Amino acid sequence: MSAEAIRTLVHRYADAVSRGDGEQLSRCWAEEAVWRLPPGRGADGREDILKLWRRTVSATDHVVQVVLNGEASGNDGLWRGRWYVMEFIDKPDTEVELLIAYYDDVYVHSTDTNWQFAERHMTWLYRGPAGLAKAFL
Repeated sequence: MSAEAIRTLVHRYADAVSRGDGEQLSRCWAEEAVWRLPPGRGADGREDILKLWRRTVSATDHVVQVVLNGEASGNDGLWRGRWYVMEFIDKPDTEVELLIAYYDDVYVHSTDTNWQFAERHMTWLYRGPAGLAKAFL
């Protein structure tokens, strides 16, 4: 049951990113969560995570995040997962950029049915033109 509920969390997050829904995105994070992004960016706490996300997406016309594959495992005390994602990033006056990355996650159980991110650490595998014209990182 927990692995499926965490999968739902990951997809709910990608949906929020793709629709630009800060309220839904915020509900995916635990109050004291940690978010780390390359190169050297990050935020601590749900409020600062939302601020960083809003700053990041404000430089774009649109972002679509697609969950590729991943898994979560653990027990009642600790659950972790890794999820691969692609983002199509439409910035003003530039070509659409493609980001291929993975998240290493830690999850917390917030209610009887819901999970939230306690930590998300993103690692980039590729960031460049959507036509994959650049070398993988």
